[in-house]
Amino acid sequence: MRKFFSLKLSFIFSIFFSSFLYSQITIKSEIKVGYILSAKYTLKANEDKQKEESWLVASNSDAVFKAKKAFVMDSLKAKGMQFEQLLPHFDINNQYNIYTSKNKIELTNSIKIDHEFGYIEESPWNWSVENEFKELLGFHCQKATITKYGRNWIAYYAVDCPFPFGPYKFNNLPGLILEVFDDANDYHFTATSIEKFKQNYSANRFLKPKIISKSDYVKVKKNIESDFTLGGLVTYSAEDTKKFNDYYDEKLKFDNPIELSLN
Repeated sequence: MRKFFSLKLSFIFSIFFSSFLYSQITIKSEIKVGYILSAKYTLKANEDKQKEESWLVASNSDAVFKAKKAFVMDSLKAKGMQFEQLLPHFDINNQYNIYTSKNKIELTNSIKIDHEFGYIEESPWNWSVENEFKELLGFHCQKATITKYGRNWIAYYAVDCPFPFGPYKFNNLPGLILEVFDDANDYHFTATSIEKFKQNYSANRFLKPKIISKSDYVKVKKNIESDFTLGGLVTYSAEDTKKFNDYYDEKLKFDNPIELSLN
């Protein structure tokens, strides 16, 4: 169904490029952690899981998590790279940026280009630490569990790596989270690399995202994603319009998001 979103890529990218700026908030980062996510986005039978790579940049007090392509693109843009050099790293589907500090998570996203929204969560993460251990990337890791966003999660954190963060929004353990997955194994994050990364790193990706409530964000995101005309910029034939609507309805029927509830 990607053909339904086809526009001249240079036009799409130019809209995004003009609105893409670094915020004034910076992290005094210490480490960069690579993760791979194995995700079951649909409950359809015989559908393969998808693999996605991402990066976590963290200090002891805050962190940023984003897709690998977004991380690379941000880094190149900060170096003054031009349109042609940035284009291979542009991914329309993974523009999210998750900034986490103590007791606060701010998610911002460019939904279908030039629709910059976000929300802030302040709900606590009350993990249960268990007396179970294993080795990951050479680190001695301890098990912890939590029920969050409608799923039961299992995490392993590095006891001797005092960064209280992990992939996605996972945080508030006394060590770096190297693995986390739900008990159905629909979403499974695994750390693939850890390296020193000492620099001032931008915390946000967008100039002025509209911050709304999380419940409103979910509604807005759904409305924008269901509007394949990009706000009337593109028109399709009646046949293609029906195909898209049928596809979207089918997708919603089997949708399996990482968050099944707001909290």
